[in-house]
Amino acid sequence: MDQSRSRVAFSCWTTAVMVIVAVITIQAGITPDSLNSIMANAKRGEAVAQRRLGLIYKDGKDIRKNDTLAVFWFREAAEQGDADAQQWLGVMYYNAWGVAQNDSEAVQWSRKAAEQGNADAQCNLGVMYDKGDGCFTRLR
Repeated sequence: MDQSRSRVAFSCWTTAVMVIVAVITIQAGITPDSLNSIMANAKRGEAVAQRRLGLIYKDGKDIRKNDTLAVFWFREAAEQGDADAQQWLGVMYYNAWGVAQNDSEAVQWSRKAAEQGNADAQCNLGVMYDKGDGCFTRLR
């Protein structure tokens, strides 16, 4: 292999390694400074930050998993009309994650999100209706 080809191969390999390192860094989570910023924004009432903090607590990747705090932050954002937070709050109620299991609440929050076009909530709501969970009669 001539020298120019080996440099191109090395350059491609180096670029590939850099991309892999970047992906691993992103998947590893957020930095402490970013987390502090998200927390500060959530406490100021920003719905997107509140939802994001709810997801962080639900997943437990960047801080200790805490479904009760996830529900708290999802509710804060959901009450401001954040469809993704409403969808997650419905999931939390349906699965009894951080809150007592309550199909009626799950349907209520899922419906709010579904009405805003949230596809996950629409799917979840369809499953709940099909099973008769949280509604008076099964639709079939």
